[in-house]
Amino acid sequence: MACTSGWKCEACFHPLRMMQRDGWSGNDPHHVFHSWCHVKRVVTAFSLVLLLSAMPVAAAKHPRAAEQTMPYALPRTGFTIHFDFLNSAKDAERLVLFAAGHGAQILNVVPPPHIWEDSASLKMLRRIFALAQSHGIDIVLTRIDASAPSPQQDLRFNYLYTNILTARGQLPEGRRTPDYFLATVGNGRYEKWLREETRYYAEQFSGEPNLAGFSLGLFNEPFVSQRGGLLCYNDSTFSYEIAQYTPFALRWWHKWLRKTYSGGIDSINRSYETSFAAIDSVPTPHSEEDERFENARAAYWDFVSCINDWVVTQYEECRTIWHEKRKAPVPFILQFSCYVMEKFEKGRPAFAALDIFDWMRRADALGLSLYTNGEYPDWGHASVTATVNALRLGSLLRKPVFVLEGGNEFNGAVMNARELRFFADAARTLRPRSVIYEFLKMSYDEHFRHHRGKIVSRDWKVDDETLRAVMNALEEAKMPVGETKPVYVLDDPGGNKDSDSALLSRKQLVHTAMETTLVFVPAKALPSIPASSTCVVLRKEEIPQVEKALSGKNVTVLTADELLQNLQSRQDAPAAPATHRRAAEDGK
Repeated sequence: MACTSGWKCEACFHPLRMMQRDGWSGNDPHHVFHSWCHVKRVVTAFSLVLLLSAMPVAAAKHPRAAEQTMPYALPRTGFTIHFDFLNSAKDAERLVLFAAGHGAQILNVVPPPHIWEDSASLKMLRRIFALAQSHGIDIVLTRIDASAPSPQQDLRFNYLYTNILTARGQLPEGRRTPDYFLATVGNGRYEKWLREETRYYAEQFSGEPNLAGFSLGLFNEPFVSQRGGLLCYNDSTFSYEIAQYTPFALRWWHKWLRKTYSGGIDSINRSYETSFAAIDSVPTPHSEEDERFENARAAYWDFVSCINDWVVTQYEECRTIWHEKRKAPVPFILQFSCYVMEKFEKGRPAFAALDIFDWMRRADALGLSLYTNGEYPDWGHASVTATVNALRLGSLLRKPVFVLEGGNEFNGAVMNARELRFFADAARTLRPRSVIYEFLKMSYDEHFRHHRGKIVSRDWKVDDETLRAVMNALEEAKMPVGETKPVYVLDDPGGNKDSDSALLSRKQLVHTAMETTLVFVPAKALPSIPASSTCVVLRKEEIPQVEKALSGKNVTVLTADELLQNLQSRQDAPAAPATHRRAAEDGK
């Protein structure tokens, strides 16, 4: 793990560090970590409770409705078995039996690509399924990007990163991304691979009685991963930027323009206030200030929208293949990193066009990677909290949510009892179907300073202290959690794209969600908001739409400015004397 320093937080001049993480761990590589604790917080959870309790609510016309959620059951807990942990069939059996012997109820298995061309790996995967089933253990299949096992390390081979994803991404100014960010958008070979793997697993493994979910490639952490690579932090702009300024993406951009603008280049020139001769001469916009476009704001929004549409196209087409070929109703999962929301808080306003809440609405089920990291002053808790709040949309829409992987990192996997408790507790409000600890065993090739968070070493020695701590954390993850009442936010990127104030308010609310429960809801999901709730809109013009969609539900509608102002005023208000507070709390 390589770190460099030299940048300073604009709020406190705290050094910023950039860190490359493990290629398969599922965390954000080359991610800039800065001190959230020095950024002014707009609202506290306590002030939100005060606000909700003080809001005027008309007399209820209907009984109060509970938030729509899946029927609650304790999550199944377990571990990740990544083929990078394994060198042989014997290793696979040994690790499954170890997991079973220590209470595993579910395994996240990461096989190599094109496993049908590797009979040894395919035999191992089938043995993992059979052995897990004999012990009552479920399996989720994810990523499909491991290296094929081999007794000799130098003979290991990764089909995906050798044959398909071979070029790095590119930042707006033309600089290549770090080698963890690969050229994905518009990459026809990658699109073909996604469909091939989806079809194979639907036909060959969807009938396994213990398969609980499936996902792969792009759909496991699309923003910052080798498999997605949509966004990369740019130290020259101190912002996340699109990381796909590649020839692949340029071709997709031109294809998107032809489909979107039926009037051809004349319509495009009118929209962007340009004079391009042909669609193929329209460049990919670098930002809202790109001087090649008189109306750069419209052009850049369109470019972000075309990236969004590429992701949606891939998900919908692969999901359709899965549904057509599967032999049982196993969900096709869309997984997010726990740090995804800060990409929007620390990114450009036009990133609202990356409509992740509409993605969630489309998905069969949602997945979450839940890691904390010591490079953050708060170990990333604020960012994790915001993403957990975002995924409450899944519960609202009655979709299963899986914590597919997680643990604690600081230049490798660390054992930190406090952070393990946070890992266990952070997603309980999601009522997840699973809570899975990733760091079961060291992989064949890793070179990090810390590895105490790994339960089993490369030579199969067990760290008993780490094992006990992890098992205690997984048991804690099963503890029931009380209800919390969120505030819902209507998120309509298309309606807000021309309003600077709406997009700014959205960024403020994303930041607010780092400490209080805000759930963003796409327009098509508005009817799912329960009765007697509070719904926030970014523009006053949206109020009639919300009132119509939620008619008869006794929902309080506020603008974002009203919510933020009320919360700020309550935060700034002087506290009552302690004796008065106690009397009020005691009901005297």
